[in-house]
Amino acid sequence: MGTKIAIMRQGKLVQYDTPENILNAPASNFVINLIGGNRNIKQLNLIRVGEMMKEAPPVVELSAPTVKARELLAARGKDLLFAVEKDGRLAGYLSPQNAREEGQVADVMQEIPNSITPDATLNDALSEMLAFGKGFVCVVDEGGKPVGLVTLGTLMKAVGGNDNNS
Repeated sequence: MGTKIAIMRQGKLVQYDTPENILNAPASNFVINLIGGNRNIKQLNLIRVGEMMKEAPPVVELSAPTVKARELLAARGKDLLFAVEKDGRLAGYLSPQNAREEGQVADVMQEIPNSITPDATLNDALSEMLAFGKGFVCVVDEGGKPVGLVTLGTLMKAVGGNDNNS
């Protein structure tokens, strides 16, 4: 997408601005009608995950006992923990519920079938959340190591809502 867009009507310039500004502040009803509904949703295509992602939750190795996972969750006051391979690559996640079981992290973690990179758009993040059926998606680097988290609250904040559902 270009850095600026010119919107013309009957040979006259109506608005010349960035895509973000056109979506956020259309200059006229003509521009509003031209870009259509769901302006907030369309903004998700313009924002990169790396600009909005939250810090990654704590990580615990697959070989660790679940007692260690419970301790990390309690000490950090978090409700999510990423399970990683020995080399740090994302393998899954634990919540307080599945961390209650005894055993190793590998035995009780939930798999994460998808993740995104910081250069993905927030629209990509939303698509992954919907496909995964969870209110979050893990952000990984090129090596598959967790570097951040995007939640539904992150998306709400990006389009002008609040972050109460983070």
